[in-house]
Amino acid sequence: MSKHVRNVILGTLAVLAMFIPTYIAIANYAAMGNWQSTLKGDTTVITAQDAAGKEVFRGSAGEENNMELAALLSGMLEKGEAVRAAQEMPDADYTVTARIANRDRNYLCYYEVEGSSYLVDEYANVCYEVPQEDMGLFLRHFFFGETHETLAVPTLTVSGNEITPYYIQWLHKVDGKHYNEVTDLAASSEETTYSVNKNISLRFSTEPDEATVKIYNGSAAIYEGSYRDFQGVSFEDSAQLSVTVEATWLKSDYADYCGEAKYQFHINYSAKPAFSISATKATVGDYLAIQVLNAASPDDIVFSATPDLGCTPTFYEDGDGVRALIPFHASLAAGTYQLKVSTKGAEETFTVTLEERSRLTRTYDAGSDLIAKAYGDTARGEYATLLRQIGQKRSDTKYFNGKFIDYRESTSIGAIILLGYGHTRTLSDGQTYLMDGVDFMVYKGTDAPALNNGMVIAAANNAFLGNYVIIDHGLGLRTWYCHLSEISVNVGDTVKGGQAVGKSGDTGFTTGSGIYLICTVGETPISPYSLWSDGVIY
Repeated sequence: MSKHVRNVILGTLAVLAMFIPTYIAIANYAAMGNWQSTLKGDTTVITAQDAAGKEVFRGSAGEENNMELAALLSGMLEKGEAVRAAQEMPDADYTVTARIANRDRNYLCYYEVEGSSYLVDEYANVCYEVPQEDMGLFLRHFFFGETHETLAVPTLTVSGNEITPYYIQWLHKVDGKHYNEVTDLAASSEETTYSVNKNISLRFSTEPDEATVKIYNGSAAIYEGSYRDFQGVSFEDSAQLSVTVEATWLKSDYADYCGEAKYQFHINYSAKPAFSISATKATVGDYLAIQVLNAASPDDIVFSATPDLGCTPTFYEDGDGVRALIPFHASLAAGTYQLKVSTKGAEETFTVTLEERSRLTRTYDAGSDLIAKAYGDTARGEYATLLRQIGQKRSDTKYFNGKFIDYRESTSIGAIILLGYGHTRTLSDGQTYLMDGVDFMVYKGTDAPALNNGMVIAAANNAFLGNYVIIDHGLGLRTWYCHLSEISVNVGDTVKGGQAVGKSGDTGFTTGSGIYLICTVGETPISPYSLWSDGVIY
């Protein structure tokens, strides 16, 4: 071979050698399509290391997180644009290895370089510019957990209520230097209303660098200023308030987060509850009234008594407050009772002296047949059940007004008391019982007037009471008209004080014509005497 030919061949080989890396890269680049589609399969295994070489993720074939990462990696390769030589890149934030069929392929991940994100395929020696949000979504599997506590997302608490922002933008450092936006945070477009009955205080779980607070009562500004200067507000009266809070957490070399949040909500402010009682002395069988002002709701009132009263009073909304009538059954012992009333943020204990009631004992000459029929176990059981059922009904409308009618003073009735409330009746067979009501002797057929305004909630017959009518007067207070010969009202009727509800008679457990009048608060029979003289006393 001549020297000239040999030089030509060597020159040609040298030129070809210069292009071989390019041809290899082109071939590798062309094969990427197949590789990308294979990445999405359930046989791919992803592992990842941080810049220090520490393993931060190791998946397994078919695992949900592993498959999600493989799909995200494939997506970035599809979207990516080859823009620069891989060897020009700095050290990577993370190195991700995809293993398919025992073949590994390394990808270098850069979250932010000169404002852009990059993905380098080391095998193909190709550098892609990729969407930063895609890279952030991919890397968040490595650089922080999924919980808000780990992310240090702030919460705002207002007087014990955790507030949901209507706008929040929150970023967290991915590796101590780069920020990624947290996108799955809860926000609400609705302006929620919170009930507060104490000093309105604001507290962030993570103190903001800058924050403003605005509180309005209608158009009047209660507070406009810095969160740091806000010392809380309280009012003597209830109020409807509108609140706006805007807070910012700034970027810092020392903080792992930054962002801003905006809150807008309403507050139903109830002034501090105030408690009162109608008296601190009562007689066995009477009642007392407890009032609570500025209570958020009757359902929030908790009552207890020591010793136990054997009943749970019901509180009702009444005018500017919440009230309950507290009955003291005739069977209670005289002595000192502690009545404790509490609601959210406040409580009061009243000491009540309960005095003994004078008690009479009278014999009742009833035949054995009448006793068996109207005062046997079945008859008494029916009466006890009726007391409980009527007592458990709510009484949300107040009907009564002024004093209750005293049958003794009504010339149209001509009533005479045979045996009063709380006295003991002794039957001919030796049985005894306390009188729940007042037994009046009235000529048969005489109109039985309602003692005050109210609604008829029962009109029926049973063995003990005979024909009876029950009227609800409000606040759990009812009057019962028993032994009637006729009933002249229906359930649901509203009646005025003095209106006839029936006629006196001799039905039920009675030996003569009359009206057996019972007054109850809830399930407890009480004495009606003070209602005749004074009406309901608050």
